[in-house]
Amino acid sequence: MNQPTRTMIGFASVVSFMAIAPAQRAVAQEATPDSTAAIAMLRSTCGSDVARNGTGLLSGAVRDVENNPVGAVAVTIGWRRPLDAKSAGNRAGATTDKPVLGELTDAEGRWHMCGAPLNTELSIRAVADEGSDDRIAMLDDGHSVASVDLSLHSVASGGSAARSARTSALVVFSVEDRNGNSLAGVTLDLVPANGPARRVVTDSAGRAIVPAIEPGRARVSSLGMGYRPGELLVPLDVGRNTVPLILDAVRIPVLATIRVIGDREVLARHQDFESRRSLRQTTVSITAEDIAKRNPVDTWQMLTNVPSMRVIQYGSGSPGVFAMSTREQHVAQRRDASGGGTTVPCWYRVMLDGVVLPDAMPDLSTVLPSPSEVHGIEIFAGLATIPPQYNGIVTDVQGGARSPACGLIAVWTK
Repeated sequence: MNQPTRTMIGFASVVSFMAIAPAQRAVAQEATPDSTAAIAMLRSTCGSDVARNGTGLLSGAVRDVENNPVGAVAVTIGWRRPLDAKSAGNRAGATTDKPVLGELTDAEGRWHMCGAPLNTELSIRAVADEGSDDRIAMLDDGHSVASVDLSLHSVASGGSAARSARTSALVVFSVEDRNGNSLAGVTLDLVPANGPARRVVTDSAGRAIVPAIEPGRARVSSLGMGYRPGELLVPLDVGRNTVPLILDAVRIPVLATIRVIGDREVLARHQDFESRRSLRQTTVSITAEDIAKRNPVDTWQMLTNVPSMRVIQYGSGSPGVFAMSTREQHVAQRRDASGGGTTVPCWYRVMLDGVVLPDAMPDLSTVLPSPSEVHGIEIFAGLATIPPQYNGIVTDVQGGARSPACGLIAVWTK
């Protein structure tokens, strides 16, 4: 069932069922609109499923003896219903259950409650400091919406409160902060000396109502977001009990001085680069800021001062630019199995955005992107420093198997 437009609190507690004189009986049918309008009102206020659940809507207003509306009046609806075997539990001879609904009137004295059962005698009570009033009403399948107005009478005036035996307490909570602001959404747990515990949540005015409580000392605990939890014992007398609660705000934790860097986004493909750079796991790391400070014409010019690397121009006619490992420059790489042949330099391989280029002797002047396109460059001088995911065998342009054993230049574009 959808939430009603105003706060409705349901309880499954035990409360004495009052015998009311016939003159006090409210005839729901006389105050009920036609069935089409009633169903529309019921669904718009209580939810579209409420009619199928066999419940209806009761509403009305509470006024004093001078016919003025009275706010913050506790209105409760109680009824009897048979207990089934499961809900009866171990209570020998238990034959009825006596649930209660409760709500406080607004500033204009209005109230409404969803969930009142059909074809059941309903006992309606209004209790305030000015007095109380009691009525009996009944809803049926053809009249699922009723309006019952209540008029407060003091005990001295001989109203129904004087004639009705009261055996339970009604608790009205009012929750505020230290500045007198009403606090909504505060959870209150009430544990009476006898009977089940109750849990309610304060409405937008910081109020909540708990009817049908056993008189005596009860423990109340509060829990509200941003406020310190509290617990106290309150004495509850028969009749209405108003319990004001004041909550203290929780102190906001204060962090020590920290440095936060959050002025740029890190793309997924840049995360490994940034992580290795911060952990100093590369021979050399070059960032876009480093490139901007040096402002080279070609990207390969950023590699001219890298340790363990020698950048040279090689070839005739239009020579290319190549990176040679100084650590392994004099290591002979034999061209035949007999041990003969000439030695060749050990060239750095190039990787662009995680893909190792197949060229065993890459021309840096042609394979590297322009300086403005580079996010970062990593230099791995030797096989031991290259991350395992980049240290695989690559087939070169002649179909031979090559590895980046001499070193790897990893370039990450923006």
